[in-house]
Amino acid sequence: MKVQREALTNTAKACSDRVVANAKPGTKSVDALIPVFRFCDIFDAAVERLGLLQRQEVALVLNAHLSLKQLTPKLQMIASRVPPQERGVEYQEKPIEYILIADRDVQLVGKMHESHVPAFDKAINELGSKLR
Repeated sequence: MKVQREALTNTAKACSDRVVANAKPGTKSVDALIPVFRFCDIFDAAVERLGLLQRQEVALVLNAHLSLKQLTPKLQMIASRVPPQERGVEYQEKPIEYILIADRDVQLVGKMHESHVPAFDKAINELGSKLR
């Protein structure tokens, strides 16, 4: 969960940095490659063991991970709003784990990633309190 939280935070920060860079006078705005790989393997493998957690812990973990699973389809919808021929693409081929987001949507995408961080923080804090 901590790795996924950091990935969300880093992507939000990178989007914020891109918005600032694109806003500088004389700078050509460019699109952004946004990672769509989610660190959910451990969650997916352990879903049948969630019953070992307390009710509140299960709710927090499910809230964090299940809402995250909707992020990639939402990003795909945003990416599809701009036809490829109208994008300021500077990449020959994008890697499969990334999605190309038009520069005008980068701030929105950053906020989308940022909005998932509190759910992960709550789950991490709740689970971590049991380990102390």
